[in-house]
Amino acid sequence: MRERKTNILVLTLVGMTGALAACSGADDSGSDDGPGQPSTSNITTIDEGSGVFASQVDATAADQWVYMDLAARAQVEPGPDPADSTAWDIAFRRSNVKVNGGYSGTGGVEVTVIATDDWSSIAAAPVTTYETDQLLEDADPEQPDFIQDDNTDFAFGRQHPVSATGWFNYDFTNHVLSAADVVYAVRARDGQYYKVRFLDYYDQAGTSGFPTLRYARIDPPDPATSGFVLDASDRQTPVYFDLATRSVVTVADPALSTEWDLRILRTSFATNSGESGPGLGGAQWGTEATFFSEVDASRIGFARDERVPPPGPPVPPEQWIAGNVTLGEWFDYDEATMTVSPKAGFFVLRGADGESFYSLKIFVYDDGVYRIDVGDLGVDPAPRTFTVDAKEGEVWTYVDLRRGEVVAETASTTAGWDVAFSRTRVRTNSGTSGPGQGGAVDAGVVDFDAVREAPTAGYQADEMVSQGRPGETPYSGNDVLGAWFDYDPSTNTVTPRATVFSVRLADGTYAKLRFDDYDDGIYTLTYAYAGVVGVSFP
Repeated sequence: MRERKTNILVLTLVGMTGALAACSGADDSGSDDGPGQPSTSNITTIDEGSGVFASQVDATAADQWVYMDLAARAQVEPGPDPADSTAWDIAFRRSNVKVNGGYSGTGGVEVTVIATDDWSSIAAAPVTTYETDQLLEDADPEQPDFIQDDNTDFAFGRQHPVSATGWFNYDFTNHVLSAADVVYAVRARDGQYYKVRFLDYYDQAGTSGFPTLRYARIDPPDPATSGFVLDASDRQTPVYFDLATRSVVTVADPALSTEWDLRILRTSFATNSGESGPGLGGAQWGTEATFFSEVDASRIGFARDERVPPPGPPVPPEQWIAGNVTLGEWFDYDEATMTVSPKAGFFVLRGADGESFYSLKIFVYDDGVYRIDVGDLGVDPAPRTFTVDAKEGEVWTYVDLRRGEVVAETASTTAGWDVAFSRTRVRTNSGTSGPGQGGAVDAGVVDFDAVREAPTAGYQADEMVSQGRPGETPYSGNDVLGAWFDYDPSTNTVTPRATVFSVRLADGTYAKLRFDDYDDGIYTLTYAYAGVVGVSFP
């Protein structure tokens, strides 16, 4: 089977109200794209006027998909492998629907719920999260068609804020399907946007398997009118922003408060973390792609705040300010015109609570006044495997597990690192080794996935220890993590023990850590970052 993208959506279209009263022959207008050829055998379309069309699909065959070209408003035959065809946008089979994107196809079709069900008021697609078909957890990629309507987390199955049932309602007494008042925005394979509402699942005779949809082309998302306005134009007073409520907040003492997530002053951004505040916030760059094209955020890789140069002409380090170096790269500056322009793409933010994740897009900047949008993100819990070079016996290699990277040796006296390695020796940022809140406890299990939550107690801080090879000079390290290996004196080999450690990091958050391999000072490690206690590990 051809390797496909890691997404699928096969969702159930339910019974819709208001069946087509009198459908004429299918409208074959529009251009054909790719190997597919227009067909009228299963789709009947009528023109409702003003650019609005309604199509009824005969999808009664349980073993056959009906593929639709939205531009042509007609059925197409996509060829031997529909997943490799760019001829279709949406396909139907009984009560299932899939789109030509993600796992189901290469067309890049994406879908989102529009926040209003007022059909007539929708003139442009929203700037928000667009989703495509995904291979759901535990699904068999060889037989994806079995995925049914109880898997409604994606695309046409997204929860609607009013109905809270996805796009359909089901009457368990009468076994009748009916549509929720949901309107979708669909970005078709040709880049055009449509508003779509499903009307019915039955024909005039009451036969199931006839989904009916109303649709019309709409304008693409407009950055100038998307999101909301944030005024940070005051040159002396910063604005404090709560990502969860999307609102400006008043904070008595920002240095002690976790009630704010972002601090904005003109072009300068800070997160509630590091040098800027007591929170667990941070930022990382999203992608150059469409806003919110990434649904899930990794817990790893967030830049915390530090001392950064202020906007404007260079100044000496003693005049630097607290800020976020990643967010500080949000704009391009044209020296000739002295204008600031937001970069394409978006940022992924971690809130001050360390548990909430958001996407941030800056659309417009005008002399301190922004137009931005913020979206809620899920979390990608995947653990990370990486190598650490600690073969220099007299040199410590410092690692920031919160960002998943090696940091400068000068970090040894700061809270900017979590664990450090020198040959077989290991330390945490705690006790005699550093000013952080670090420590470690042996979880006592071999299965990495079995450690589901960080313990709340039992963490041992660093002290002067002598553990490792016989005769080793005492050093400042962690007695628990120092027992990560077995040593065979007959072969002079070091072998990682089969155990998982829970590590408290410098800022009081938690990770689980496993030593996978060791080769003459080169470690291979697997770890997962949980955040605060109570947040489950992946």
